[in-house]
Amino acid sequence: MKKITLIVPDKIEHVIGSSRSRRSKPEDVTPDNLRKALCDRSNYHQYYYFKASDEVKVLSIDDCVE
Repeated sequence: MKKITLIVPDKIEHVIGSSRSRRSKPEDVTPDNLRKALCDRSNYHQYYYFKASDEVKVLSIDDCVE
């Protein structure tokens, strides 16, 4: 496991859609929607992402002992 320290924007985009339409709205970043942005790429009808990748900063990646 790794311990990663990030700086992210205050808002994350939440997209809900289908093959015919799509809508996006900004939401406050929470542990749950951040986890979905990082891990849940299988659902193309609903997903989360940060608009600009240059706004996400990786401060550190360290080994994590559990």
